[in-house]
Amino acid sequence: MIKKVLKIIVVILMIIGIFCGVSITVKKEIPKLAREEKEVNIINMVQNRIADIKSFYTYGRAFNISGEVSNINKDNFEGAKLIITDGEQYEKSYNLNYEFKDNKLNFSSDIEINSGIIIDELENKDYYCLLRLKLNNSANPKYYSFVNSSEYKDIEYYTITKERKK
Repeated sequence: MIKKVLKIIVVILMIIGIFCGVSITVKKEIPKLAREEKEVNIINMVQNRIADIKSFYTYGRAFNISGEVSNINKDNFEGAKLIITDGEQYEKSYNLNYEFKDNKLNFSSDIEINSGIIIDELENKDYYCLLRLKLNNSANPKYYSFVNSSEYKDIEYYTITKERKK
């Protein structure tokens, strides 16, 4: 009788262990699949051509960027914005300064130190930066991804808080 009860307890513990192991695995895989899905959504928005980043930097709380896109017709151009998105709900656009030179659109965020894109305002997660161009001959804007053509390596930005205040 005691052996049967012990067998039932062991079987129940094994079932609970298997259930816990499977649920932990599923919980780890679901965010991974969600991230892959939003990356696919971002990639589907982006044009085949890319924007070259010539320089970028952080100073204080601000991030600034400058670069160029080739083969943009000045007569067909309406405006340029930098888009920061998490691929889901968050999207914020920033006006860019721009000029045309040698059949290229040169763009830059704010040129003043300690101003520009205030990155302290962003929640702690992964973001995607895109260049959005509005052209006269297109109802929808065109999105371009970036390639780092600068002399700088990629950066990571961290904030330090005191008593949960920035």
